Amino acid sequence: MDAIDKVLSQALDTAMTRQSTLAANIANADTPGYVRQDVDFEAEMQKVIAAGADQEHTTQVQSQPGQPVKLENEMVEISKNTTLYSSVAKITALRMRILEASIGGGN
Repeated sequence: MDAIDKVLSQALDTAMTRQSTLAANIANADTPGYVRQDVDFEAEMQKVIAAGADQEHTTQVQSQPGQPVKLENEMVEISKNTTLYSSVAKITALRMRILEASIGGGN
């Protein structure tokens, strides 16, 4: 796996972690004492790029005390994150098709 593959793979993993985190916010919206959580996608990807291709990275889920769960906002964030995930998945699939074609497997 080269550096580009690692970044794309980590982008998919980070977006998936964010999706689960946002879903947990919705599921716990009425739970007393629940603290909203989120994943800063851009910051996580900057860490991945800075660490280099040979370093493992674990996505950090951050608590956001004082920010109540607002269902409308969570749904908007889920929609944006779904679009992001879908875009990265399409880029990844296109990259694989290009690599296959370049080694003669895309006939």
